[in-house]
Amino acid sequence: MRFLCVLLLILGVVGSSRADEVQQLQAANRLLRAELELAKKGQLYMVFDLGERQVQFKLSGVVATRLTLSDVRFWGPEPSEKVRILQKKEEVKSAEREKIQVTSTTETPPVVATPSPETKPAAEEAPKAFALQALEIDDMPAQYHMILDDGIRISVRSARQEGMISFLREKAESLWWYLSRPLISLWQYVKGKTYTEVVLTLPQREAQLLYWSFSEGAPCLLRRAAAAN
Repeated sequence: MRFLCVLLLILGVVGSSRADEVQQLQAANRLLRAELELAKKGQLYMVFDLGERQVQFKLSGVVATRLTLSDVRFWGPEPSEKVRILQKKEEVKSAEREKIQVTSTTETPPVVATPSPETKPAAEEAPKAFALQALEIDDMPAQYHMILDDGIRISVRSARQEGMISFLREKAESLWWYLSRPLISLWQYVKGKTYTEVVLTLPQREAQLLYWSFSEGAPCLLRRAAAAN
């Protein structure tokens, strides 16, 4: 009898393992089909691979460049395998942009009053030249939120600098994140919605590059967070 119970337990574990493998294969197949449709369009799209901790810039199925994530946090139901669209971006801190300098090409001489009753009209000011400088990657924010069309929230932050103060601040933010997300999820549940948030940490320059490259209306894929914290 004991042997039979052990055998049934082993068969149950094996059956469960095989079912998980089948589900993973089906999910991978759905993701490949979704990416194939994007690749056919010949446009740039992003792949947020949470398991591999990468953000891939792809064009026609080929990786143009990739960004390495130093940390990944995930909260909520795992996303389904489908194409998502970036709906909007929200800056945590406004980007510091250079002010437009107005440079006058000519100087208008002062008008001197004359005693003659027939005074000439004041000379019109000469047109002024504007030197406009386009925003570059350095002008982009390094901390921001990206909201996808199905409500998934991707929060991006730059890696902290070394030091005890920075370390303690990061731990405090992490604790607050894990304490506050259940409350947010509960509130969304009351409203009949689900809440999924992903936090990505990467170097400042790469965070700015992602903001600059991933524009509103662009498509993306989000792979399951099998290895996410």
